[in-house]
Amino acid sequence: MLSCFWEGQEGSFLLWTIWHAVLAFFVTRKNNPLEAPVMAIVALVQVFLASTLLGIHFGDIRIGATPFMLLRDQMWNAPIFQQPNYLDMIQDGNGLNPLLQNYWMVIHPPILFLGFSATLFPFAYSVAALWNNRYDVIQTPLLRWSLLSGMVLGCGIMMGGAWAYESLNFGGYWAWDPVENASLVPWLVMVAGLHTTIIFKATGFSLKSTFIFFIFSFILVLYSTFLTRTGILGETSVHAFTGEGESLFYHLLIFIFSFLLLGLFLFFKRYKQIPDRVKEEEALASREFWMFIGALILMISVVQITYTTSMPVWNKMFGTKLAITDPIMHYNKIQIWITLLIMLLTATIYYLKFKQTSVKAFIKKILPPFILSLIISFGIAYSQDLRSVPIVIFLVAASFSVVANLFYMIGTIGPKFIKWGGTTAHLGFGLMMVGVLLSSYTKEVISINRLGVDFDMGKENAAENKKESRENVLLFRNIPVGMGGYSLTYLGDTVIGPDHFYHVRYQKRENDTGRVVEEFILSPNAQINPKMGLISSPDTRHYWSHDIFTYVTSTVDKSKMQDTNQFKTKTVRPGDSIFLNNGFMIFRGFNTQFENKNYQAQTGDISVAAELEVYNLEGKMRKSNPVYIIRDRLERSITDTLAESGLMSRLVKILPEENAAKIEYKQPSAMDDYIIMKAIKFPFINVLWIGTVLMVLGFGISLLKRFMAK
Repeated sequence: MLSCFWEGQEGSFLLWTIWHAVLAFFVTRKNNPLEAPVMAIVALVQVFLASTLLGIHFGDIRIGATPFMLLRDQMWNAPIFQQPNYLDMIQDGNGLNPLLQNYWMVIHPPILFLGFSATLFPFAYSVAALWNNRYDVIQTPLLRWSLLSGMVLGCGIMMGGAWAYESLNFGGYWAWDPVENASLVPWLVMVAGLHTTIIFKATGFSLKSTFIFFIFSFILVLYSTFLTRTGILGETSVHAFTGEGESLFYHLLIFIFSFLLLGLFLFFKRYKQIPDRVKEEEALASREFWMFIGALILMISVVQITYTTSMPVWNKMFGTKLAITDPIMHYNKIQIWITLLIMLLTATIYYLKFKQTSVKAFIKKILPPFILSLIISFGIAYSQDLRSVPIVIFLVAASFSVVANLFYMIGTIGPKFIKWGGTTAHLGFGLMMVGVLLSSYTKEVISINRLGVDFDMGKENAAENKKESRENVLLFRNIPVGMGGYSLTYLGDTVIGPDHFYHVRYQKRENDTGRVVEEFILSPNAQINPKMGLISSPDTRHYWSHDIFTYVTSTVDKSKMQDTNQFKTKTVRPGDSIFLNNGFMIFRGFNTQFENKNYQAQTGDISVAAELEVYNLEGKMRKSNPVYIIRDRLERSITDTLAESGLMSRLVKILPEENAAKIEYKQPSAMDDYIIMKAIKFPFINVLWIGTVLMVLGFGISLLKRFMAK
């Protein structure tokens, strides 16, 4: 119910508006001289957001869509609304898109929208400073708001990655999806602006570039809204949950260009009056020079991601047919080198001083962490069998970022926790990149198809289908299959509403004794949706060194299955066995003291049950008690069913003179109940999540420091 508030277009605009109102409260709490123009900018943004909720029509032109319109108002001429009792005829809807029916939908979007909302305030302070030509009172608010924006938006983005990894069948946490990119780009620009703000505070350089970064960070948030709300990414993004929003196309373009032109007009109007030490050269061996270089490198990343993500826009505007066949490879081959440079800068930047640094002293300090990072990197590369030169170089840079920041934190800053913010954020980023490399590059598909038969995986061409088929294993119910050092057994499913939880037991045995040394059950969830087909959510086994990520890719639709099995009959005496599809059962005799949930005793009944011991292939035993009764002079048989095996048994005749019983039994064939499953091993993915927490914590510590400073 909470998620439904912000799932639709109107609800998310309302959430955005609410967050602006909450954050603006803190602006008014501070007695900053720029409060009035800042609040004017915030109010103007609120006007545009409110316009998306108007739902006013001028002929064929519609301005916004109201979230408060009733169905009877939208479809007033529908026959159902001509009936006075139409409410009795309306059933509840199906709820959210099945992919959104997840607790992460309650957590991730509000945090992400809080981050989007926070980007308004560095923009508003920048525009307010240009508007009033006041630059002496903006350092503190720009630092605080950019730190808050970077912390919350970065946290929201990584929450999306955690959602994808934990609850969706992406087979990972980042896929360079256009909507993922649309949220990443404003964060990168915000981080660039944060660092140039630090430069300006320390040296007086880079205020002009700071204004540009903060202006474009907010504009790119609006642009990401344009991409996601207009439906223009409908064919290129898996996040296209809402319908096409053609009515918002020009509405959002006006929104974007209004604030872009406002910001740029004031920037160029005040360009010569902005205090910036442009006539002085920054020293090459200085912290501010390389921080600015880092900001420019981030902009290279932004340009490449934005251009490629915007291909559907270019296609619509210019009639082109631009497309990327392998987006992951396309982005990685450029972004890996950009990230490598950023990691080298995060490793070395604190060893440089503002204005001027002794090169000899710098090398002396940076050499020990660099040598240690080389040793660690080559140890990891050897243990993980990393042979690609670019990957090893990337690992060295990531390890260098981690080790160098640890050295600086421990050796230079010491126990002054409040000064750990920047180094903690850089340390967390380095750990994130180590985790990304190890979990992505060395991930292993362990569900290898060894049947020699290709499954229909629904791919667009035969080559893709063959590749995906090789990475999926077929499991028939109760039949063990070897996989990646485990013995897997599909035990059956549990149905809860529309969800089917498919229980798969993993066992690892000693080679010499066969003793089970590890056992656990994973229960990936899947819905067989009439509109969207099979919708899978994974289940994951977590270890400190790796995760085993499991999800169902295909299964039988039991609602469409027909029972073709027939009851078989066998006469047995005590001690006799009956062989089944996946085991056997032994008739132990008769019993008048029995339990059978299908039998309700009545006065006058003559009843007796057959004692059946049912064994599976592993020797585990269950009891079955089919009942034979005489009621009102009529003979009846009460079936007993074992849910875990599907075995149905009946006692249809007692032969007292032979001390025997006639048993009917039926069990579904293992071939009638199966799943096709994919399992991936992600090594050291916890390093990624630990790094994420540390990076966000670093932003938080820095923000706390700014609030504690006088």
